[in-house]
Amino acid sequence: MNERFMWEVAYSGKSLYQIAKEANIPYTTLSRIRTQKTDINHCDAFAVWKLAAVLGTDVPNILNPGRFLDTMSGTYGNIDYTWRYDDEDAVLCFTKDGISHEVNMREKLCYPERIKIYAKYAAMKIDQYLQEEESREKLKKLKEKYSNGENVSSEAQG
Repeated sequence: MNERFMWEVAYSGKSLYQIAKEANIPYTTLSRIRTQKTDINHCDAFAVWKLAAVLGTDVPNILNPGRFLDTMSGTYGNIDYTWRYDDEDAVLCFTKDGISHEVNMREKLCYPERIKIYAKYAAMKIDQYLQEEESREKLKKLKEKYSNGENVSSEAQG
């Protein structure tokens, strides 16, 4: 916990005391972060922003990975989706034609700087589902024609 913050501290070459003074944050707060008594993700947002500024980095670079996707949602095409966690894994949930679908990411935690990637992942998985659904429908129609004795060889090739 707090490894990313401590790496940025080490990279800056500054002591915790210097950082506390420059950011106008109590030294005890930084000490608690260093000793892992406080998770930086639970600190005041303005304090985290000031720490990132003093360290010369962006806020996501000092935060710990976490459940940033929990209850996030979006829309791709005409399909609404949400994220949730099942045990520890992130799960993409969406409904199409009244049928609920879930895709397990098999990823326990999310890094804050990757949040944009998850929207693209959702789009990719929804596209994949729609393509598979279209293929299933085509196959179903071909099977129906075949079972009725119609010639399906030209359609199966195209």
